[in-house]
Amino acid sequence: QKKKKKAVVPDEEPAAPVDDGKPKPHEPMEDRLKKVQALLKQRLQPPLYLVEVDLVPGMRLRLKDTINFRAGTAVILPSSDMVLDELVRACKALSDIAAEFKLPNIHLRVEGHVHQTADEEKCERLSWERPKVVARRVAMGGTPMELLHPQGFGYSRPLGSAHANRRVEVHLMNHKQVIREALRRMALMEARSRRGSGSGS
Repeated sequence: QKKKKKAVVPDEEPAAPVDDGKPKPHEPMEDRLKKVQALLKQRLQPPLYLVEVDLVPGMRLRLKDTINFRAGTAVILPSSDMVLDELVRACKALSDIAAEFKLPNIHLRVEGHVHQTADEEKCERLSWERPKVVARRVAMGGTPMELLHPQGFGYSRPLGSAHANRRVEVHLMNHKQVIREALRRMALMEARSRRGSGSGS
């Protein structure tokens, strides 16, 4: 009696993994940022109207409205509450997503710019105080303070009109950019220190 041959069943190809839309640590950074961008859109409800966040290509955050201060002070005017509230929400969502999926932190440089006046010392001080106030407001909304880097630029980056010069800008940075910024600030402080010691001799 002949033995029946067993039918040969071809090996099944493993099913392709389903992309769940969540950023993975092993993925290229651009792919992760695209997924973070999509998650931001899902989580920021109601949607943002006065703050624009674009992570790909390049990391960019743009305020569509101005953060206004009482003249000569670092006191934010109530007219800026709406744009500030949206900024707080956007920053919180970014930091939450990075923490949730163990991604590199996205840092924010909060810049202060002023219009040139006769009192240069006061202008320089205001350009530092105003971004610090904005950074504290963002931190109160839940973004870790260590991700916020307020910096004053005085009148070194004018845009033209006096109104445009009195502004606060927010820029997204990765970890490498944060290190470069810190080294640049250290070099500037050393240069100022040398100038100060030279003038006193």
